Amino acid sequence: MNRSDVIEYVAQDNNITKKRAEEIVIMILDLMKEAVVNGEKVQITGFGTFEVRERQPRTGRNPRTNEEVKIEAYRKPIFRPSNRLKEIVNSSEDI
Repeated sequence: MNRSDVIEYVAQDNNITKKRAEEIVIMILDLMKEAVVNGEKVQITGFGTFEVRERQPRTGRNPRTNEEVKIEAYRKPIFRPSNRLKEIVNSSEDI
């Protein structure tokens, strides 16, 4: 499933135009993206949590040359599925 599929589903399920559905879907995704970029958690009950984790600087190793390489600190977006989503994925239960 991709963004176009979501837009089409929202349009059909809510009896609205695809254009309006696209505006709604993009608005929600932009809101979530902005929150995560600003360091906020986006928690969707029954689905999961989107957040940013800070990675500390560290020393890595180039596998070809075995030379040490300095890896700078960076922020990494992550998704943690909810326990309910994990249960559904690992069972034959219908959504």
